[in-house]
Amino acid sequence: MLSKVGIMSCAHAAWIASSYTMGKALADAVGNGANSRVHTPVDFSGFSACLREAEYLIIHTHGSAEGLYDFRADGKGGTLATLSQLAALPKIPTLRLVIITACEAAGGDIQHNVASVLSSRIADEGLVIANRHVVWGADYDFGEKNGLCGWVAYRDGRLLLDENAFPPNITMADAYRCFCDQSH
Repeated sequence: MLSKVGIMSCAHAAWIASSYTMGKALADAVGNGANSRVHTPVDFSGFSACLREAEYLIIHTHGSAEGLYDFRADGKGGTLATLSQLAALPKIPTLRLVIITACEAAGGDIQHNVASVLSSRIADEGLVIANRHVVWGADYDFGEKNGLCGWVAYRDGRLLLDENAFPPNITMADAYRCFCDQSH
C-alpha cells in the first residue's frame, strides 16, 4: 500500500503551487513510492473529509490557536475548523503525522490549541507538529520571521516536544524525521 501524503491548502493559486512542492518534499522523505495530493477545502465539511485521505498531512493554511482559515484569490476566506469542531471529530487512527504551517496553531494555552486538540483526534502514536508564533516560509522551510524557536510536537493532546527540541526553521523532511524518531 502506498503511503498517502495530503496537503490542505488555502484555495489560492500561489498557496496551491507551494503546497504541491511541500507535498512532494514530504512524499520524498517518506519514500516507498509515497504519493501526494493537494486539497483545497473551503469549509469544515471539506476539511474533515480531507483528514481521512492521508496518512501524513500538511496543513498549509492561515491559522491561530483557535482555528484554521482559508484565503482565496479575491482576498476573502472563511473558517475551515474551530477548536470545538476539531474536538468533536471522530478519532482518525489512519492519520499518523500532521505538520501545520498555519500561524500560531500551537500558540495560546499549551493544552488547548489547534495542535493539541487535533493531536487527540489522530492515531494514538501520531504526532502533530506546529508553531507557537507567526510562521514565515513559502514551500521549503518554515519558521518565525526573526528566528525565534517555536516549533513543538503534540501526541494525544499532550505536549511531547517543546520548542527547545527543534531548530527555528524546519523542512517537511525535518518534520518527518522527528516523527520517525518519536515512533520508536
